[in-house]
Amino acid sequence: MAESLAQLGRERLYGKICYPATTQPTGAPRVHPVTPIIGCDDLYVFMEPTSPKSRDLNADKPYALHSSVRTNTGEGGEFLVDVDALETDSANERQLVIEASSYEIK
Repeated sequence: MAESLAQLGRERLYGKICYPATTQPTGAPRVHPVTPIIGCDDLYVFMEPTSPKSRDLNADKPYALHSSVRTNTGEGGEFLVDVDALETDSANERQLVIEASSYEIK
């Protein structure tokens, strides 16, 4: 079960536009499109440290990431990740994630 769930998550999230939901300091929700990277046995999202979503995540607030769906009927299924976000500044980890990415990262 866990393996098939992980495979569905990879199919629905990796290289696709997904929508993380964070909470603003005012308590209002904030949604931003991102393209997650799955590699090194984790899920990663690159963002600027000064971006609003980065500030929200660093404030240690709830975070969810929802996949997009292919059609209005939800064809292909949807996938939701509800996790704690961790910031990393490891150059080695960054390089491994860049290599695992489905798109070019500068």
